[in-house]
Amino acid sequence: MNIKEESYLFSNIVSDLDNLRSRYLEHDWDTRELSVVFPSGEIFSIENNKFRLLNNSKKIKFESRWSMRPDYVSFEFYDTVIYWHIILFINNILCIEEFKDLEYIYIPDYDDIMEVIRDRIPEDEIQPLEIFVVDESVKYLKKSPLDDLELKQIESRQRINNFDDFVDSRTITSTKKISEIEEEFVVDSQILSNKKISLTNIPINISSISFYIDDFILSQRYGYDYILTDNNEICWDPEYLYSNDGGIDEIISLDTRLVVKYIYEYFEEV
Repeated sequence: MNIKEESYLFSNIVSDLDNLRSRYLEHDWDTRELSVVFPSGEIFSIENNKFRLLNNSKKIKFESRWSMRPDYVSFEFYDTVIYWHIILFINNILCIEEFKDLEYIYIPDYDDIMEVIRDRIPEDEIQPLEIFVVDESVKYLKKSPLDDLELKQIESRQRINNFDDFVDSRTITSTKKISEIEEEFVVDSQILSNKKISLTNIPINISSISFYIDDFILSQRYGYDYILTDNNEICWDPEYLYSNDGGIDEIISLDTRLVVKYIYEYFEEV
């Protein structure tokens, strides 16, 4: 018997894995001319009865001759190799290669296996799959109505996304130039409480900002560790960040040294 013949033979056995799964029907949504029935990724008949199978299982000392051969175990206890996958499942083993160097294994009772197989989903029970339509108006799934914290985070994201569109409202007939500056701050009680510092100038954009804490050589991440508010304030309040899991707020304390490097625009009279 070759592999093709053996595969065909086993596929017709009721205990074959695909016969224990749910089945779904999917259409070719473009032409509607092709329909395919395929098995589910879950093996509900076995997964829903795991503890039922474990209840009467025997705890057997693992033999070295069974290494990577659960089919040998199946044959020794059930006189057939077809239950090897159930043995792996009951023993929480994900693949054949892990079926080795074990102290013991559990062997389900044969009658329990038969009951689980009889409890399988009927072959004619096929669930149709409907076409999935993306609602472009929904950006993410959230509970409704949104709480105050969520509303603040949304507002913060909009501010971050729109910052590059900021236009200086001053009307000046002069030459516009840019310059880089480094400003240093030492955290006092007011900064610690407000969780922000005010820059002398307005950065030209968020990518021009580098924010350092003490002697850290890596700049903090914009949006996750800090944001720019009111055009010239560096803020690290977790409520306004992409993630409110604490960020750098947990490591900034009194007398912490903060360094901000950024590029700003200034006007020079002609």
